Amino acid sequence: KREIMLSILFIAIILVFCIDLSGAMDKANRWVWSKLYPGVKYTDWSIPLFGCSLCCTWWASLLYILVTGQLSFLMIAYIALIAFMTPVIKDCMILIKDMITKLIDIVYKYLD
Repeated sequence: KREIMLSILFIAIILVFCIDLSGAMDKANRWVWSKLYPGVKYTDWSIPLFGCSLCCTWWASLLYILVTGQLSFLMIAYIALIAFMTPVIKDCMILIKDMITKLIDIVYKYLD
């Protein structure tokens, strides 16, 4: 169970990166919008079910536990918790990046 739970956390981290942090989904949303509504100004629309990391984490993780045969109320509750925490996961990833950047700045100041 621990391996499955860790895998679900990794699924969330990957999806948060792809959807919330990389900018790839924004470009995909704009492209799909331009094909669906040519000539109409883009209005922050997102592809249904793929536009937010919470939704994607929920559905991808449910699919994962179904495929791996780990379906249980405990796993569904865990998936709900991890999906709900995707904004926090995003903030933690940004914090880690900012901390490393700050550390690099400190090293550069020390070397000067």
